[in-house]
Amino acid sequence: MNGIKKLTTKDYELEGEGLVNSKYAAPTAEGKTNTLTVKGKGSYAGSSFEIQVKVIERKAAGKLSVKVDSKFKPVYDGTALNLSSLFQKPQEGEGAETAADGQEPAGVITVTDAKDKTKILKEGTDFTVVCTSSLTNAGTVKFTLTGMGAYTGSVAKSFKISPHKVTDSSRFSVTFDEAKTYEYRAAGTEVDGLVVKYLGETEAETDDKILIPGVDYKVTYSNNKKVSGTKDAGLKIAFLGNYKGSSAVQKTFKIAPAKLSSASTVVTVPDKVYSKANRAYKATPIVTVDGAVIKSSHYTVSYAWATASQAADDTKYVEDNRVKITIAEGDAWAKVRVTVTPKEKGSYGLTEGAVLRGEYYVRKADEAVNLTKAKVTFFDKEGTRLKWLEYNGNPFYTPAGNNAEVENAPDGPNAVYVRVMVSGAVVDPSLYEVTWTNATAKGKATVVIRGTGTATDKGMAVGSRNQSVTIKAMALKGKTLKSYVESVADVMNSLKDLFF
Repeated sequence: MNGIKKLTTKDYELEGEGLVNSKYAAPTAEGKTNTLTVKGKGSYAGSSFEIQVKVIERKAAGKLSVKVDSKFKPVYDGTALNLSSLFQKPQEGEGAETAADGQEPAGVITVTDAKDKTKILKEGTDFTVVCTSSLTNAGTVKFTLTGMGAYTGSVAKSFKISPHKVTDSSRFSVTFDEAKTYEYRAAGTEVDGLVVKYLGETEAETDDKILIPGVDYKVTYSNNKKVSGTKDAGLKIAFLGNYKGSSAVQKTFKIAPAKLSSASTVVTVPDKVYSKANRAYKATPIVTVDGAVIKSSHYTVSYAWATASQAADDTKYVEDNRVKITIAEGDAWAKVRVTVTPKEKGSYGLTEGAVLRGEYYVRKADEAVNLTKAKVTFFDKEGTRLKWLEYNGNPFYTPAGNNAEVENAPDGPNAVYVRVMVSGAVVDPSLYEVTWTNATAKGKATVVIRGTGTATDKGMAVGSRNQSVTIKAMALKGKTLKSYVESVADVMNSLKDLFF
């Protein structure tokens, strides 16, 4: 009853004397009973049981009347209610099934004859109960009573289990590494090892209950998207579900600038196509830290360039933040070095000795394919066009060679193949490189298509094209977020005793 699955005719079949198409054709003779055999099917094949039934005329069958006491207001306490114990029981002895004269039967749930409200009915004799709701957690408990014996029909009823509202916030324990100064993160700095407990009504540790994020509480952060020299970051625990309405708990923590290194930071800069001398060819870098783009407001950019014949000599580079290039006669390109420096008193700094650099080329087009006006589209291995991507926790990428037709070409959900077209013609993948940025989370990823600038028998491509693509939130496949989190929480609850 308490959460037991209600079976259907797909799970069982009925056999017995007098049955026609699983229904009795006539009432049972006076003083007799019918033997009904219930045989399992499908997952229940091989199981069976017998019950004695008495078939009566429909017009002789009684109806159920069900009343739930409006004063019954249970509050969540971590234990399951016993639904059977809530039914008003018939009195023993003489007049066992009759309430006191002139009084309504007392009980949380009272089931009576619909025509005689003083006649109290009995579970297992006059009716059965099926409840598929949780009898433990806060929420609406729905149950259905179905007549048996001399009664037919079904009645659906419900009552609510209220959340346990804890007004003394000290009865909650919120712990994390509070001694740690956390390194700034662009998406918002969050604490490590957060554990939230309800300490119960006593001081005994056995009374403690570890709460589940997204089910029992939610965390909101404040002042955690920048480094402040005057104000700490904060977190707030607001309670949900079984503890909804409880007093929130707030904590503070410190954030320090993130230290950037060449190992964690990538500076990607698109190429330019040369058109004439002494013109500005300044390209905007895309700076990513662990795959996530950081805003240009966090750093300054400096440029230095040299033409092809001098690019191997570091002393020949011209420091020029306007990047007004004139390519030397006989040269086909110029190389531009880009240096990124975090701003002072900002959210980023540098590890000792670190230099953050990227580079790009300004190339003469001549007969090469110019990618600056390319049309870029995305496909999976099967050739289905991808207008957007779905976040799944892993970064998106284009497999080496960008050829979905080769043997053993990657076909996972994060393998994205690129088609580049210029003036209606497909550009061979060997003529360009594909770089993904900001491709690790929900939002906008930028894909940089850069020509290699190398002449081959398939031609040559120069310049770059930046193409954005949307990464949408993970779909829950028909589930609500609450049910999705609760399913995860059930697993966590079954394992928590192993770790805490």
